[in-house]
Amino acid sequence: MFATIRKYRTRQAKLITQKVNEGFLSVISQSPGFIAYYGIDTGNGEWASFSIFETEEQAKQSTADAAAWVKENVALLMDGPPEVTAGRLVVRQEPGK
Repeated sequence: MFATIRKYRTRQAKLITQKVNEGFLSVISQSPGFIAYYGIDTGNGEWASFSIFETEEQAKQSTADAAAWVKENVALLMDGPPEVTAGRLVVRQEPGK
């Protein structure tokens, strides 16, 4: 499994959360290899996302899809491009496992 963290600077975290819930979730959840997606409002001018995909290629494609969606839907709410961190998941713990 591969994960991607995208961290954005913004002064409109609540509005971004609303727009992600209303639009981007349906885009990313239909992507090949999709496992999970989480949005994080840090409360200090940052909004981040954490997504998990089956393969590295699928994770990279999710970043391209996110960039296209951001450009079309919330670019004016962002203070520049995101900081992106991606890689193979090497530690995992879930309840009951």
